[in-house]
Amino acid sequence: MSFGSNLADMRKQIGLSQEELGEKLGVSRQTIYTWESDISSPNVEKLKNLADLFGCTVDALVRGEANAECAQETLQTKGQPWCTGNKEEIAAFLRGFAFKIAFATALILCGLAIMIPFVSDPATELFALACFFVPLIFAVVLYIYAGISYSSFFDREENRSWKTLYTQEEKSVEMRRYGLILALAVGGILVGVLLLICLTAQNETALYPVTLFMLILAAAVFAIVYYSIPLSKYEKNGHILGENDEKKNSLSEALNAVLWMVTVTVYLLLGFLGNYWHPGWIVFVVAAFLSGIIETLCNLKKS
Repeated sequence: MSFGSNLADMRKQIGLSQEELGEKLGVSRQTIYTWESDISSPNVEKLKNLADLFGCTVDALVRGEANAECAQETLQTKGQPWCTGNKEEIAAFLRGFAFKIAFATALILCGLAIMIPFVSDPATELFALACFFVPLIFAVVLYIYAGISYSSFFDREENRSWKTLYTQEEKSVEMRRYGLILALAVGGILVGVLLLICLTAQNETALYPVTLFMLILAAAVFAIVYYSIPLSKYEKNGHILGENDEKKNSLSEALNAVLWMVTVTVYLLLGFLGNYWHPGWIVFVVAAFLSGIIETLCNLKKS
């Protein structure tokens, strides 16, 4: 293995991007790129710095004989987090967890969508309630199962500090894909709003436009949740959250949980008590904006 290839492999093993490694050495990202591409080589001082960082000798580094175990021992000696788990296994588990959460969330919205056309008729009112509460119960069970599985998986010794396995380069690729998914999902929601307005204008008493909109919303929410959860592996890369960070994350999650529970409750009350199923959907739009405000405020407190 050449010096450049070995350097790139060692850098990725300790979870550093080219830019982050450059900052540690006082050089630019472009310089790290030229080293890893074997276009140029670092001077003796930088080689010593690299060897100290990776916990190996300069000779082993130059000959391409340094290995990830050296870097692991060095990081553990310095008290920095390290993950010995399988990267592919962790990524696969995270995708499965994201699917469960996204599916459960979309299931609740689909239950609402199916319920709406039947709830106004007393003869089908019980069927309408079943259409909502059966998916809701299944979704809650899935939430609980996914949450317990998540805690159990990442409490395993080899999977702790799992976020150290992922680099900034991987984050850049995934963020570009997520940006496309997010744009398509938001575009789909806007198309749904347009269809809702147009179809309602033709028949103000029809409920099927609301059902159509809710189904489009469910698909968009599924895509956003499914592709956003795996991005958590790039948060606080190589860093264990401090007590203040954990409190702020918990606060954000708690506020959002309460917000959406209140939103669903308000929508159901509007429907059952005032039969305002059609205009009542606006509470979900308001809740989405409030959720964004909550996240923004919590992020401002973090910075």
